[in-house]
Amino acid sequence: MRRFLTLFLAVVLTVITAGSTKAFAQDTKAQETKKARLQKEIALLDSQIKAIATKSANAVNQLALIRKKVDARKELVAESDKEITGISNSISSKEKEILRQACAQLLQES
Repeated sequence: MRRFLTLFLAVVLTVITAGSTKAFAQDTKAQETKKARLQKEIALLDSQIKAIATKSANAVNQLALIRKKVDARKELVAESDKEITGISNSISSKEKEILRQACAQLLQES
């Protein structure tokens, strides 16, 4: 009975950890690409803001660019949050795997 319980626990933990790791790996590449695009957009907006700053008559354009920059920064923060969540999930998955291995080892020793 004890071996059956250990085997069942190992199978359940394996199934749980297998799904989350694959999804995280696929999302990481997309998140990195999006982060790079947003950082380039921010750099471009910075240069446009500097160019417009010399012309005080274009204050409305400067404000619009600053708002776009703020929006891009918000998106960048959101992408970073997604990345942190993915890493956190990966860590949780690894912790479950370590726990599963520790349980299996303890049951083998007893």
